[in-house]
Amino acid sequence: MKIAVIGADSLEGREILNVMAQHSFPKDDVVALDKREFVGREISYGEDHVIKVKAYNDFDFKDVFAAVLAVPAAEVKKIASDLSAKGIYAVDISGACALEPDVPLLAAGINDEALVKYAKKKIVAAPAFYSLMAASVLKPIKDKFGLVRASFVCMLGTAALGKEAMDELFHQTKGVYMNEDITHHKVVYPKQIAFNVVPYLTDIDKFGFLPQEKNLAFEVEKILGGQVKINADMVSVPTFFGSCAYVNIQTEKDITVAAAVDALQGAENITVFNSTNEEGYATPAEMAGE
Repeated sequence: MKIAVIGADSLEGREILNVMAQHSFPKDDVVALDKREFVGREISYGEDHVIKVKAYNDFDFKDVFAAVLAVPAAEVKKIASDLSAKGIYAVDISGACALEPDVPLLAAGINDEALVKYAKKKIVAAPAFYSLMAASVLKPIKDKFGLVRASFVCMLGTAALGKEAMDELFHQTKGVYMNEDITHHKVVYPKQIAFNVVPYLTDIDKFGFLPQEKNLAFEVEKILGGQVKINADMVSVPTFFGSCAYVNIQTEKDITVAAAVDALQGAENITVFNSTNEEGYATPAEMAGE
């Protein structure tokens, strides 16, 4: 059975294919799909292979088991519904289906049981990368000590807003050294992002919240099974890839640093650095892609 990536030529789609190649998923079992104007484009798959893009609208899905939807959120629900009706699992990475009560919000290794519980609809949502980061760290703490609340300060690289935001950082950085007017390269962010920190990802609501801040709270609560108070503050920082967060927590049981470190070291997909060593911490530049 094959796995399809719809929106394969997007930044997200290419990264999904890259991760699949890193995990040695067979090339012949991967289908790269996108809009008709992208048909024939070649996408690298691992070091030695390329995959040609095919048209999503013309494709026969009879041999496809699941499809990852790397398309804009506005398009996800229709595509997911169409695939589900054909008996094909649809994986939403946009967040469009994430908070629907009958759709599992699955974070691998954290709440795998959700996939079995909601398997009937055949639509699966993946959390936003910042929600996955948050839930991965909170789950082992919650399991051992209980969790009352968690407050996040997230610093997100420009990749969080896609290729246009990354291009904007590149051109603005270059423009600063060439004495160009910053407005020549201002499309995504309302203020300069190069050499700056901007409290903006998308429009701020009337209460002063970003949609991503509310999204992190809702998604983490759903992944962890509720009953946790989550607060998040987010800023855009002038990096291309790699994001990080500072988190402050309150637990139900008494907790020490040593006990917290022990819980995190025993968790899947978490690396714990010893902050007392000379280089005992990680930065986005080192960890991007890890």
